[in-house]
Amino acid sequence: MYNKHSLPLKAAAYARYSSNNQSELSIEAQLSEIKEYAKNNNIVIVETYVDKAKSAKSADRPEFQRMISDAKKHKFDVILVHKLDRFSRNRYDSLTYSHLLENSNVKLISITEQFSDDPAGELVKSIIESVNEWYINNLRNEVKTKTKYAAMKGYFLGGMPPLGYDLKEVIDEYGKTRKRYAVNHAEAIIVKEIFRLYAEGLSFKKIAESLNQKGYKTKNGGKFKASSISEILRNKKYGGIYIYNQSKHGTRIRSEHDDVIKVEGAVPTIIDRDLFDKVQEKLSKRRRNIQKKHHYLLLNIAYCGACGSRLTGSGGKYPKYICQDWKNKKSTKLVSIGKTKLEKQVISYIKNLLLSIDKIDFSKLTKELNKTEAKREQLYEKQFKELQMKKSDLENKINNLVRAIEKGILIEKLEKEAKDLEIELNKVNQEIKNLHNKTINKYTEEQVREIYIEFMEQLNSDNLLVIEKVIKRLIEKVIVYPGGYVEIKPRKFL
Repeated sequence: MYNKHSLPLKAAAYARYSSNNQSELSIEAQLSEIKEYAKNNNIVIVETYVDKAKSAKSADRPEFQRMISDAKKHKFDVILVHKLDRFSRNRYDSLTYSHLLENSNVKLISITEQFSDDPAGELVKSIIESVNEWYINNLRNEVKTKTKYAAMKGYFLGGMPPLGYDLKEVIDEYGKTRKRYAVNHAEAIIVKEIFRLYAEGLSFKKIAESLNQKGYKTKNGGKFKASSISEILRNKKYGGIYIYNQSKHGTRIRSEHDDVIKVEGAVPTIIDRDLFDKVQEKLSKRRRNIQKKHHYLLLNIAYCGACGSRLTGSGGKYPKYICQDWKNKKSTKLVSIGKTKLEKQVISYIKNLLLSIDKIDFSKLTKELNKTEAKREQLYEKQFKELQMKKSDLENKINNLVRAIEKGILIEKLEKEAKDLEIELNKVNQEIKNLHNKTINKYTEEQVREIYIEFMEQLNSDNLLVIEKVIKRLIEKVIVYPGGYVEIKPRKFL
């Protein structure tokens, strides 16, 4: 309790929602009690900060961050919160920001939890902060457990049911009203037709056109598009499989594999399993073909003969290589060439080289390769020594900072510096590890000859990544000039 006869203290009032479901009155109630406390303790509230529907675990709360920034500028003497868990439920954040406030001579006051400034008071405060952090972590785990249970039972977990399904209310084993998926037979007819037409070979676009001509509507009452057909065909619910917590393509964050819940038979089946599996296999094959079609083998070694910039891939029905600067409107001269045409030309050039194996001086080539490997070894040794010195320097700096922090010197600033140095040290350790994993080869003539024979086999592979690797090991540069003339430059040892 502060002396009512001293000069009034300037204060910041901070309030926060604990969840999206909390009413606005909760914030008002917090602020009302904070104002009452300020009035009774000769404190003047000069600024109010409110974070709505934000997690206490996150340090990215905008109003909280604004308050911390204002604290550094000494705009107030104290921060008033209803309870410590309004400030932070994360023990590490709480310690970090408490140190920051202490260095700015700003006191944090929980109006419903009074702590003395002695070691006993600090201990009680520490225990409450730890309990708050345990609470939020425990609550998160409980929510995950309940969600997993509901998914395993096939209960509805939000969103809009897909075409072919409605929701029906059921009573679970605890007497709680839940919702489950039920087949909408009128809509299921449309779903069955979509699967049948795709299995027969129609494209997404053609299926959409067919449905729209018949007057069928999507779940939202709109017209079908190719994208909506694709989404329906990929939905596992139609095969009776309930998948929860798996992201879709787009802007959603991909879920961790361990969190994805997959339950067979938890949803009523609309498409029989044979047809469903046939369609899924066809979709997978289509995806692989698309990826294959648009794999550009010559990226980073193909260049524009007009301006010197790299050629980049341009998709569409007829994929091609085009000048990157022209694409980015930095050049007015368009140089382009069909993807298949250029790649066939380069592969044919390499095959002709390899077919002339009897003309290759393998003795000279082996010496050149080993000379290159020796240079690599020297380079790695130099890099290793430099990294070891850098590592030693970083470790010394971190140790010095830790000693300074332990003495209570500029804690906030030094903790940040220490964290930055730790990040840099981790990068250095990773670079050292990468160097250790690199191998230096010592070739014989026979090995080099076998490698070249193997290159020919690899060029006939179905694996585009293997073909690309061979091309980039043997070809230094491919230059495409206006008019379509192509210059292929092999690496010097060929």
